[in-house]
Amino acid sequence: MWSEAFLAQAQSDWEVYEHLEKTTFPHCHALHYLQMTSEKLAKAYLLAGQTNTKIVRSTHHGLSRFFQLVSRNKGLQEEMGMTAKQLSAHVQQLLPLAHDIESLAPAIAGNSPNPEYPWEAPQSVFYAPVTYEFVISKALRAPHGLNLIKLIRTILKKFYALHKA
Repeated sequence: MWSEAFLAQAQSDWEVYEHLEKTTFPHCHALHYLQMTSEKLAKAYLLAGQTNTKIVRSTHHGLSRFFQLVSRNKGLQEEMGMTAKQLSAHVQQLLPLAHDIESLAPAIAGNSPNPEYPWEAPQSVFYAPVTYEFVISKALRAPHGLNLIKLIRTILKKFYALHKA
């Protein structure tokens, strides 16, 4: 099943992300795996919900939609120890950061900062992800960022229980 395949890859990408976060490698590498994890996790969830396979597989968008869906998940409410209203508000606060992670995909970023490919800024200034200081790196270490990471980790670990809720 497509959802299982995307979940397996998301879990593997997550392991690489967590490993890279503990190293001194340039942060672009961890960001790349976080973006890939979140995209594949969103696709796994949407596909398990019988969303059109062709649409889900052909886009890099979907993380914000995914978070809006899980914000209403009763199992996640229980897992996070929140009421429906609290979880909805919690996820709503994380959506801008989720959008920033989603926008790291080179297909979405275009000629803008992304953790995978160099890009050109105005006036022929060229950037390589390995030497670029991503604003989102700092945001991920702030409370909202840590909450987003915790949410992704929780959904990855409890995916099947949460999806049935």
